[in-house]
Formats: sequence, structure tokens, C-alpha cells
Amino acid sequence: MGADQDIKITYVLLHGTLGHPSDWDSLRPHFSRVETPSLLEFSVESFDSWVGDFERWVVGLNTRVHLVGYSLGARLAIHAASRSPKLFDRVTLVSGHPGLSNPDDRESRLESDRKWSELLGNSDLEKTLLAWDSQPVFCGKTSPFIRKDLHLTRSLWAKTFQTLSLGRQESFSQKLPSALWVAGSEDVKYRDLVGREPRHHVIAGAGHRVPWETQDAFIKLFSTE
Repeated sequence: MGADQDIKITYVLLHGTLGHPSDWDSLRPHFSRVETPSLLEFSVESFDSWVGDFERWVVGLNTRVHLVGYSLGARLAIHAASRSPKLFDRVTLVSGHPGLSNPDDRESRLESDRKWSELLGNSDLEKTLLAWDSQPVFCGKTSPFIRKDLHLTRSLWAKTFQTLSLGRQESFSQKLPSALWVAGSEDVKYRDLVGREPRHHVIAGAGHRVPWETQDAFIKLFSTE
């Protein structure tokens, strides 16, 4: 076994929109080596600038990496894995959208994200979060998150709705054959999306927030490592 193979895997867990590294606290004990950076540690000017900063951070870890992204974190992980596949031993994408190919759909999403950006930047934060958590994609399930320090980062998050919008993302559908795409059975939209990918897994009883809604089943995905 080569020296590089003797290095243990470090799991890098990327949270979702409006998230925080502490979102992963309940799952951290299940991983022997884990890093949970904030998405906002890296430049949010564009997908390319975010990935550039993130790649440099990953190189600095000097370890083998299993990259795990949830929602927006999954979309950013897609970009990173596509641009620098050799940086990552494995990639797991949870409730991640591969991208929109239809220009009209992309424009519609850009408009939707502009509205969310405006709400987050200028409206009552509590009401905006209530509206966010009430979206159909969350399947009517209660949010498990304590949105720590969001009042301090809301302007930066408002920016990400525009610069890292799904409407600005190219389509990566079926372009990452080695990645594992994961969705919850109750999240019909994402269940159908990941079902088109070469490697996919659907977790029964979960909605969009798979790692927190079905924690045991999620952890089992990594039991062979």
C-alpha cells in the first residue's frame, strides 16, 4: 500500500443555504476525521472564485478527502469535483441539483433568487426564515437548525442568492459518474433528479434535509470506509 493510501480519509462536510458549520454537530461523532467549513469562508463572488478558494483550502489539509455536500453545499461540491477531480477520493452529493439546461428555467430561477436576496437583505429576518422553511421542497418538516449568527451574515447570504444561484450553474447531469447522489424518498423533485444519475441512493422516510431527518440511514452510507 502506497504512502498516500495510508493517510486516513478526512470527511469535508458542506452545509446548505443559510447554514452554519454547527449544523453538522450531531453527526460529527460518527466520523473519525471531519472538517466542517463555513461556505462563507470562501469567496462568494462566483462559482469559480468560491471553488478556487476552496481548492486551496483542501490542498492545505494535506489529506485524502471524502467531500460531502448538502443542498447548496452539494452544488458547490459538484463544481469543485468537476474542476479538480483528483483532489477528492470520493464525492457524496445530498439533495443536490445537477443544474438546469433550459434557458427559460434558468432565468426563472434567477428571478426567484433575486426575490429571496431582497427579502433576506431588507425584510424582517424571522418572517423571511419562516417563509424559507415553508417551501414545498422541505416537505412540511420542521427545520432542525439553529441559525447561529445569521443576523451577522444575512447580507452575505443575500449576495449568494444571486451570485451562486442555480440559474447561474451549468448542468452537470451525468457528468460526474463516480459521485454518489443521495435524496430522500419524500422529496419527490430531488428523488427524481438523482434517479437520472449513474450512482444514486434514495433514503426512505427522508425529505430534503436527509442527514438530519434520517441520521442513522445517512451514516450507513459511509460504514465501509
